[in-house]
Amino acid sequence: MRSVLLMLCVAVSLEAVGEVVVAGREGRVSATVLTGLDALPLNTMHSWRVRLVDSDGEPLSGARVEVGGGMPMHDHGLPTEPTATETEPGEYRVDGVRFHMHGHWELTLEIREGGGSGESGDVDTVTIKFEL
Repeated sequence: MRSVLLMLCVAVSLEAVGEVVVAGREGRVSATVLTGLDALPLNTMHSWRVRLVDSDGEPLSGARVEVGGGMPMHDHGLPTEPTATETEPGEYRVDGVRFHMHGHWELTLEIREGGGSGESGDVDTVTIKFEL
């Protein structure tokens, strides 16, 4: 396994929520976030799709994706515990997403290549920042 440690960040406008592509600071991984929504709803459960590719543009399959986030300015996490499941090579569905109030939000995806659960393995962190 190659060593990967990077942070991906993007600011999302509610007018342009449909698809957001973020590249790793070191150019090793890209994530395409697809909500399939015209606007992010309040108090409604929904799902996002995330497509992960490596620096060669190949799907990043078999990764373990942990979902977190919240409202840093309010010092609280997400009101739900979203989970990510690989649906096809390199494409993951994030279920159980819900936002309960207006303001600045962050959704964080910790991506561990190879799906390992221990401390070893290559880790990427994708942070999607947006206003509701």
